[in-house]
Amino acid sequence: MLPSRQTYDPLPRTSSSDSLGDPSTSTYAHARTRSQSSSSSSPSSEQFKDKPFPFAPGPQHPLLLSIPLLRYLHPRKTRRCATRILRKPFFILTSLLLVLLLLVQLLFNASYDPSTAPGFSLAASANETVFIAANILDGELVTGAWGQSLVALVEEIGRERVFVSVYGGPRGALRELEGMLRRGNGEGEGKGEVEMRIVSEEDEGLDMADMQRTILPTGEKRVKRIAWLAEVRNKLLEPLYASLDLDSKSQLNRNPNFNKTSRFLSKHDTQLTFSKLLFINDVYFTPSDALRLLWGTNLDADGIARYKAVCAADFVSSWKFYDTFATRDAEGYSIGVPIYPWFANEGEARSRRDVMEGRS
Repeated sequence: MLPSRQTYDPLPRTSSSDSLGDPSTSTYAHARTRSQSSSSSSPSSEQFKDKPFPFAPGPQHPLLLSIPLLRYLHPRKTRRCATRILRKPFFILTSLLLVLLLLVQLLFNASYDPSTAPGFSLAASANETVFIAANILDGELVTGAWGQSLVALVEEIGRERVFVSVYGGPRGALRELEGMLRRGNGEGEGKGEVEMRIVSEEDEGLDMADMQRTILPTGEKRVKRIAWLAEVRNKLLEPLYASLDLDSKSQLNRNPNFNKTSRFLSKHDTQLTFSKLLFINDVYFTPSDALRLLWGTNLDADGIARYKAVCAADFVSSWKFYDTFATRDAEGYSIGVPIYPWFANEGEARSRRDVMEGRS
């Protein structure tokens, strides 16, 4: 025999400070009464106690429900939405493809494998000279691994075959770099002095008066970034500009910007030329990387590298290219994606084909 069903009255919601047995004096009843009496006044923290966050979408906020995105801010609705999406085959397939792509890129190393890297010969390029240019501001790089790699590269090419032009700072680090280049790797005695022009922006700042400017929505005028970077680059190339006006050597010698260049220029003909122009900015490199780029890639039938100017590429990791903003291919098109093969299939796609065929 089943027991008879009994009914129970719900216990009143109370706190330690409420009177037991009197629901009218409970915190819940008190808050409810206060909420009703103050509906026309500004809400208080007590009004929303034990309730959902007051600004979460809900029946009490019909206006917020009209915004589609806010409908999914509620935890329960967010979980339901995520569950529905995860059940869709298209989403699952897309996620798997994305994970596979990332794994391939992580396993792929953009650097040459030592066993398959293109070879290069310094003996075959003995008649060529190199103008090494660098814009760099980080003092720790200048005096650290970057500076040591630069010294080693100069020694590998040969002191008498290079001119080093550096613009940036800080002043103390650049002075130390000068000393490093003069001392070399300890084997440079008797091989001649390295010709260089190293200038700190603290001593020779750029004149931005005539630089192109853009107008912000606020009406403020700012120097265009690319215009400024072009002037920074041109500062490096001033020794080349100076060589074009050697008819007035006295004026050249009086110009403090070129006082370290005139000694080098006086040893050459009136037209100073270099076989290669190598830009190395604030990227880590090894001498073999630069030498291979100069004389081991883009070779013609006679084994001669057909570069006029080369530069270091800035990768944020071994597989992801960093400077997509300023990089253009040989035809002037923007870079495609920051992963191999980087360049887009636009125009004749010469740069893309060069990468795919291992010529650059």
